[in-house]
Amino acid sequence: MASLLTPHPLVVDLLKQPDLTVLTASSPDWDKTRATYFIDNPAQPIAIARPRNAEQVSTFVKAARSHGVKISVRVGGHDVAGRSVVDGCFVLDLREINSIEVSEDKQTATIGGGILIGDVIKTLTPHKLVTPFGYFPTIGYAGWAMMGGYGWLASRFGLGVDQIERARVVTAQGDIVEADAELLKGIRGAGGNFGVIVELGIRIYPLEKSPDLTDMQLLAGTILFPTSDIKASVQKYFAGYNAMTKSPNGGCGPFWFPKQDDLSQWMFGVNFLWSSNDMDAGRQYLQQVAALCDGADTSLVRETTPVELIDLISAWSPPRSYGRNAGNAVSFQSITERPAKVIGDFLSKAPVDTANVLLIHETRGQSAEPHPDSCFGARLPHGVIELIGVVINPANIEASTQRYRELYEGLKGTGDALDVTYASLTQTRDTQISKLFGSEYQFVMDLKNKYDPEGLFDNTEPRLRP
Repeated sequence: MASLLTPHPLVVDLLKQPDLTVLTASSPDWDKTRATYFIDNPAQPIAIARPRNAEQVSTFVKAARSHGVKISVRVGGHDVAGRSVVDGCFVLDLREINSIEVSEDKQTATIGGGILIGDVIKTLTPHKLVTPFGYFPTIGYAGWAMMGGYGWLASRFGLGVDQIERARVVTAQGDIVEADAELLKGIRGAGGNFGVIVELGIRIYPLEKSPDLTDMQLLAGTILFPTSDIKASVQKYFAGYNAMTKSPNGGCGPFWFPKQDDLSQWMFGVNFLWSSNDMDAGRQYLQQVAALCDGADTSLVRETTPVELIDLISAWSPPRSYGRNAGNAVSFQSITERPAKVIGDFLSKAPVDTANVLLIHETRGQSAEPHPDSCFGARLPHGVIELIGVVINPANIEASTQRYRELYEGLKGTGDALDVTYASLTQTRDTQISKLFGSEYQFVMDLKNKYDPEGLFDNTEPRLRP
């Protein structure tokens, strides 16, 4: 049995190659490198490799396969349960494969498989370019996009998964290949189940700006609603929003978080985004959303850049927390009276911890359009309710996990929830693989058997095999 004194034979072989970076539990940077978003992730892999290019990834894959050791791949480590670092597994940490290059025609960018969302946006913004992106800068772009990619600008340009034009992959045999149409379709929705994604080509877009502005290309920020009667506010907001005419240039993501100076109360905010250069129309749309509940405060919404926006929104979340089993997600075609009542009842009780959050990701417009070259299953207008039961105080883990589990069961119990879910935000036990991909389920399973018959990448989410 491998231990600190007797490392796994795979590690012994790899350490003979001085140009490779391989960390074990005895390495000084082990705890720092192993860490994911969740402090309470107990997983202890047999080793963590930090490849710098596709060729080194190939070397690591071939070595793992020869020793019969399964691989897991991590970048940002933001998975809902910290599942990118797996106990007894060989982890490939791709964060050093983080290049980005904008094409001459400024229509695509080539990015490394280990780049973070924040670095993508910070590189594109000075070029007056953008692509749909997730809420937090420290999330790995490839994993976010391949699994669906809900976030900013999706209603206008499509989900993150729709931006993937090409992919460079290291297969289970260690071959470095350019994905053909079949493999690319599988990657667009089932992610790294078929190999290690070392490079993506993604679509990028020019950011329109007002003639009187130089750098400020978005109208964005948080609308705050009063919470004296939060149950009534929730019902009123969704009733009004469901009836409202939506603009593809506007996006709204309601969320609830504890009042920091009074833990007995929740705050009610809506992350607002307007992405057209018609700022007058954007301000009118802002007022339309603000009017859904009396007494709205729009002072935090302003003209801004994508970089400022992602930094602003990420400030709402702690950099790390406890509660890896307390997160989950439920999807609804619309938040009608029954799920709104469940949400309102949940919010009528005090938060368990200052880090507790409830967040809704909206999917409509371009992001809800059918894409036959993708296996991503949720192709209809819908909202994903993200249940974020994380805590700062570890003493609150059990209570928060129980409270959020009750919320999950309550939402599912309405009978209105969709079968399809967002795998990145859903606990493994609650993910029904047969329904996740809709009509593409058999295609995905056949592709898995074709590219990974030995199960080298079986620890990849969504887990296609038991």
